Amino acid sequence: MNENYQVAVIGTGSGGSESALLAAKKGFKVVVIESGALGGTRLHHGSFAVRALHASARLHREFFQGKKHGIEADLFTDSLMQWMKAQRAAATRLANELQKELEKLNVRVAFGRGTLVDEHRIRITSEYGKEEEIGADNIILATGARPDFDGSENSRLINSDGLLDRIHPPAHLFIVGGGYVGCEFASIYRGFGCQVTLAEQSERLLPAWDPSVGEYIAHQLRADGVELMLGRNISVHNLPMEENWPIITKGDGTEISPDLVLVATGRRPNIESLGLAELGIGTNPFIEVDGQLRTARKHILAVGDVNGLNMLDSSAASQARVAIDAITGGTTLFGSRWVPRFLDTDPPVAAVGWMEREANDAGLDIGVESEVSEMVTADDKTIAEPSKTLIKIIVERSTKQIRGCLAIGNQASEVINLAALAIQSGISIREIERLLLVHPSASVAFQRCATKFHDENRWHPSINKVLSSE
Repeated sequence: MNENYQVAVIGTGSGGSESALLAAKKGFKVVVIESGALGGTRLHHGSFAVRALHASARLHREFFQGKKHGIEADLFTDSLMQWMKAQRAAATRLANELQKELEKLNVRVAFGRGTLVDEHRIRITSEYGKEEEIGADNIILATGARPDFDGSENSRLINSDGLLDRIHPPAHLFIVGGGYVGCEFASIYRGFGCQVTLAEQSERLLPAWDPSVGEYIAHQLRADGVELMLGRNISVHNLPMEENWPIITKGDGTEISPDLVLVATGRRPNIESLGLAELGIGTNPFIEVDGQLRTARKHILAVGDVNGLNMLDSSAASQARVAIDAITGGTTLFGSRWVPRFLDTDPPVAAVGWMEREANDAGLDIGVESEVSEMVTADDKTIAEPSKTLIKIIVERSTKQIRGCLAIGNQASEVINLAALAIQSGISIREIERLLLVHPSASVAFQRCATKFHDENRWHPSINKVLSSE
């Protein structure tokens, strides 16, 4: 007789692992099915892997800037191979921690490919071809997504997964795509000392984000030595080649031949082996879901990148909570606007809620305040070298409540976590002013920006003056 579970989760990335842990904590009998390495894209080719590599790039840059802080050294011996080892060691450690947490909660981990047989049955096929069929009252699909560009026979055209697997840095990295993946890798490899050129078909970087974010990151990347080609649509499938080297023509007519091209133009869902069509579950190409993240089959839900709603780790974890709430009879709906989002660029970017242009386009009556400060925090290093930080707060005039916040700087995530707490708890800007906080800290910088709303006559609608004055 096939074993039956109350909740079966396919995939162990951010959405899958969070779904399994939440379900187990509620007392459900849970199984997770993983076709690759435990932890999925998140640990091995996603945010944790990228951030581990970025940490090495920052340490590399800080090493050569050490004289400002009285640090001297005669020889720098590390290589990208060593940094990659550190990144993979971190992924392995985190995967082991996840394994222990699942075991502690009596969650079964089944390695193999999961395929839907019907609304309550899954066939698990191991890498050796052995099949097992299990039953499940509820099924959560969390198989994630992968780079849209599969790769090329030419080894000089790769996607982000391929780049993370390389052990030698390119002399010249050309990046196609100015979204979050392209901007993050531009920061990383420029930090390693590589020549970096980035092309984006839009007239600005990060077109899905607030315009001020794209402007700010473009300014910083250029300052760091990254060459930007905005408004350029590069067709990698039609790139001319000379002895396997790509030839790219710049706007002024000069030709460049980078030794590596990263194609970062989007992602596609991992749905091929799930058996969705046979069950009438729609895709577009991502799995179609309702507000509770249910598919066309009530007892089959989809969370994380596989549904394409908001392809960030914080969003996947939030969706897991909505899905488990739906399974337990709740009515919570997923709203991507209220999920804090983060970019590990240089400097990092974080945001939550309404952005200024969105709020204005929606006709909301808002006030906006912002500031750029040299932030001193509890991090001792900021005493010698303050962290330049931009904070922008969007407030609803009638209620004096925060409706959105944007932060750019090394402490951006801490600022946005405080803003998210304020939004979710519904406290007013006046109550923010009265908070007692540790000095110095990122929270104090957020509070200082909030106090600008005290005089309503000086509320202004734009951050452009702040940016143009730099």
